[in-house]
Amino acid sequence: MRHSDKSWLGAMSAGLLNLHSQRLYRLTSLNGEPHPVLDDIYESFDSAWNDASNWWLNRGHSDQEAIPIGVEVSTRHGCWRTLQYPCQQEGRAVLFPRRSAFKKHSKA
Repeated sequence: MRHSDKSWLGAMSAGLLNLHSQRLYRLTSLNGEPHPVLDDIYESFDSAWNDASNWWLNRGHSDQEAIPIGVEVSTRHGCWRTLQYPCQQEGRAVLFPRRSAFKKHSKA
C-alpha cells in the first residue's frame, strides 16, 4: 500500500471525510502520482498550494518558474480529481469546460 493510500485511509477513519464534509486536497508530482515529499492531506486548495510554493522556493527556485506540482481534490466517492496540473502557470484547471457553439455554414 502506498503512503498516500495510507494517508487517505487514515483521513477517512479519523472521520475527516464523509459524504457531506468539505473536500480534501493533495499535491501531485509531474507523473500525476502523489508528490514524493509533500504527500499529505490538506483542508484547502490554498493551504496545499502555499505548502507547495514554499517548498519550491526553499529549494532555490524562482517564483517566476513554473512549479512542477499539481493539486487534486477528493470526490465524495473517494477518488481524486485534478484542480491544477503540474507547471500550470495561472489559476486552476477547468474541470468542465464549456463547449463553444458551432455555427453552421450554409453552402451558396
